[in-house]
Amino acid sequence: MVFTHAAGAADQPREVFPSEKAIAKRLSEIGNWDFASTQTGPDGQPECRESWYFRRDGTGFVQSGAERVTHTWRVLTAEAAVPARVVYVTSLATDGGSDCVNRSSDPASYPRKERGYVIRFFDDSSALICGLAEFQHSYDRTKKAPLIGGRDDCWGRISPIARD
Repeated sequence: MVFTHAAGAADQPREVFPSEKAIAKRLSEIGNWDFASTQTGPDGQPECRESWYFRRDGTGFVQSGAERVTHTWRVLTAEAAVPARVVYVTSLATDGGSDCVNRSSDPASYPRKERGYVIRFFDDSSALICGLAEFQHSYDRTKKAPLIGGRDDCWGRISPIARD
């Protein structure tokens, strides 16, 4: 995988800029990722922790508390003043359990529209999850997707979960 490094402090992870194909390969090769929200609780710990699963065939799921949401996913580049890699997810079904912040979703409200988030990888194998993008892309890439909140509105980080 070819990475281009951004300037950064020597003791901090540096951002890398892999291609769409390299991101999809990385997500599915690792497969199981730990998500931690940037929002913290009174104890200083992430308010939410989830397990995110990405399969090579473009399917996967999120395990959030007792809730499991199955989805499809793909990676595209959002062309903007600062191009960004965006993971688009279509949530297909939920089991209706309570998520990591004790909310539950009505299974009848699925499937949902495709939505996206900016993914920013670092050389320590983690990635920031940022700037939610409302679905505007078609599969033939003819529509544009405005990023809501912008590139620096990051709400979580994923890190590989070690395999036994």
